[in-house]
Amino acid sequence: MRERLGREQGRTEELERQIADLRNACERHARKIKRLKDELRVLREERITLLERLEVLSIRRGELNFTWAREVEAQLRSAEDLHRTKDARLAALDERLLAAEALLTEMAKRAAQARPEA
Repeated sequence: MRERLGREQGRTEELERQIADLRNACERHARKIKRLKDELRVLREERITLLERLEVLSIRRGELNFTWAREVEAQLRSAEDLHRTKDARLAALDERLLAAEALLTEMAKRAAQARPEA
């Protein structure tokens, strides 16, 4: 009976040690879970901040693209206007040249006609 009681006490002590070890492990895991939850919360907050910055940058990129497109369009219009102006000047110069050539031809004919008479 004493032997049995001794074995039972030994078994009880062993079980109490195992329970204490399990409680310690449980507490360690609980602390680790809390730490991981805190880290996760921080990462989520950083993610939200980064998403907000991304949104601001996306809006800014859109504004810059729109501004760039307007500037390119204005430059194209300016180049087209300049081209039209140069074309108009060229056409006017061509008309003047043709008129000058016609005048010179007419003067040459008159000169040729006046020589035989002289």
